[in-house]
Amino acid sequence: MSGIAGIITLKTSQGNDTVGLVERMSNLLHHRGPDDCGLYRSPGDKLVLANRRLAILDLSDDAQMPMPNERGDIWLSFNGEIYNFRELRHSLGLAGHAFRSAGDSEVIVHAYEQYGLDFLQHLRGMFAIALWDDRLGRLVLARDRLGKKPLYYTQHGDFLAFASEIKALTAAVPFRRRLEPWALSQYLSYGFVMPPLTMFEGVYKLAAGEALIVERGGPPERRTWWRPGRDGRKAAIIRGLTADQHVANLRTLLESSVADRLVSDVPFGALLDDRLASRCVVAIMCRLISRPVEAIGVLDPQAQGHEPPLRVIARRLGARYHEVTVTASQALGYLPDYARHLDEPIGDSHAMRSWWSARFCRDNGLSVALVGEGAEATLPEGPAYVGLRRRALARRVLERMTARLRPSPKPPEAPRPHDHLRGGWAGSNAFLGAETVFGEPEKWVLLGQAMRDLLRGRAAHAEASRVLGEMPTWLGEDSLACASYFELRMRLAEKQLMRLDKMAMAHGVEMRCPFLDDQLVDYLLAIPGEVRTVGRWSSPLLSQAVSDLIPPPSPKTQGGAPIGFGDASAVAGAFEEILGKSRLFEDGVLDQRRCQHLLREHREGRPVPEKLWNLLLLAEWYDLFWVEGPVAETTTAARGAIRLGRRQAAG
Repeated sequence: MSGIAGIITLKTSQGNDTVGLVERMSNLLHHRGPDDCGLYRSPGDKLVLANRRLAILDLSDDAQMPMPNERGDIWLSFNGEIYNFRELRHSLGLAGHAFRSAGDSEVIVHAYEQYGLDFLQHLRGMFAIALWDDRLGRLVLARDRLGKKPLYYTQHGDFLAFASEIKALTAAVPFRRRLEPWALSQYLSYGFVMPPLTMFEGVYKLAAGEALIVERGGPPERRTWWRPGRDGRKAAIIRGLTADQHVANLRTLLESSVADRLVSDVPFGALLDDRLASRCVVAIMCRLISRPVEAIGVLDPQAQGHEPPLRVIARRLGARYHEVTVTASQALGYLPDYARHLDEPIGDSHAMRSWWSARFCRDNGLSVALVGEGAEATLPEGPAYVGLRRRALARRVLERMTARLRPSPKPPEAPRPHDHLRGGWAGSNAFLGAETVFGEPEKWVLLGQAMRDLLRGRAAHAEASRVLGEMPTWLGEDSLACASYFELRMRLAEKQLMRLDKMAMAHGVEMRCPFLDDQLVDYLLAIPGEVRTVGRWSSPLLSQAVSDLIPPPSPKTQGGAPIGFGDASAVAGAFEEILGKSRLFEDGVLDQRRCQHLLREHREGRPVPEKLWNLLLLAEWYDLFWVEGPVAETTTAARGAIRLGRRQAAG
């Protein structure tokens, strides 16, 4: 695990101190890699590449990064883990490649030498990669299949800067921090922003399974190198298996995935919550290792309700339990830290749980933790399971309804209620795997007038339509498979995994997700929906696959409020405070009166904590990063005049 930073000069140098800029970017990523740092300068400083290292495998100096090949003409800065590195090391060794280190990073360099740009297809793991080929003048930036590791970039003048976090770009590259209006629209709808956009105008991110290639003398080119379910022939074979075969194969694939993620040269543990997937990971870990698993649970003492104590679950599984209790007011007190490390607002209140889990791990010497994150995309349980079943039903209903709704001949001045339904079959929020935060009509009145003017005639479900267009044809009429595809391509990568990476790496901790092994994901996606939807609360396949490890869950022991939502008054109080001071309102981004109305509804018995959390985080981010809204220039000038007048009056 590491932090990546670099700058490539695209044309001719304009005298920029790219070395100094990259060093500054690297320093801002110290939390991601506290163990080591390194810098590479290509001849003439065409490329400057840095790495901040969190040492997990091969703790010796031989594994330092950036890492070269034997001749020193290929260099790598890498963030993540390659789980099949031993197999790759063996096959590449037989092909004549020599290794100096014992870790996983060096196999990437030699895989590129052996396979060229197809090297990504041979890597199994979570990663963000920056690879420089000095022979060809080629830069390769890549993000792993499911998007576990982020990578951002921006072009300024004649150079392209890239980094693991936006803050490294905004603090080192001289550009104005303007709010991207279309990204704001997506955030209010989904709680996250789809690639290539970010909330910063001019700053972009790679999508899951995507690469950015810069060839000598050419412009940057984005390429998709992987998507879920692309092998239709393999899927057809899987869909022909029996339910019993699926149960057995799921158990085998899951145990293999957990075993791959136990490879580490530093201490590790696991995060435990009441979800079946989380308990499954801990149970398999307890079977595979000889010592007790360090299991960490994070609870709000005001929101435990009727949940069975996690310590009881841990005892039954054979793990050593550590409980972290965090009150709502304590959790919300760290809001500026969440906003700073998230880089851009991500409307997932579980960010608080991830933050406190990772903090405990770091304070107690655990650099790695396994989690059950991502299982609900293909093996839904609890609220996610109910939601997917509802969306499958919604699709059948919308098939009938959309036949009666004809498209409007011209874009409306503002979204209308029936537009939400008309867009449903084309991938709207009613069909999305991403739960809607604010519907289009509700979002429209929430926006400030200046922002409404910029977004007039545009609706956020256009992004969902794009994902629908890339969906493999073999999914056909399988509603649950289609919903899972949306989950994988949208909410999972850009909300859950982005949140998990940022909150964990804020403390220099690596989170590993056994349920997001790409082979396991492809297998589960191919299982017919009717096989996956038997049952009422949890995924029947997973329950059967681990029936000898874990007693089946019951509805009454599910869930519990996320940290910070157990006390509704704490969320409301934090939101009221920011209502009175955030620049969001004076800059015309949001309508202050509509936000106040939302707060009143929350306090009068119609709680909307998730909506308040999304707006709270948005305002904190906007103010913390000094972002400029659509009328920021006017308001900034006005504030400057006021300050000048005050100074003159004081003098």
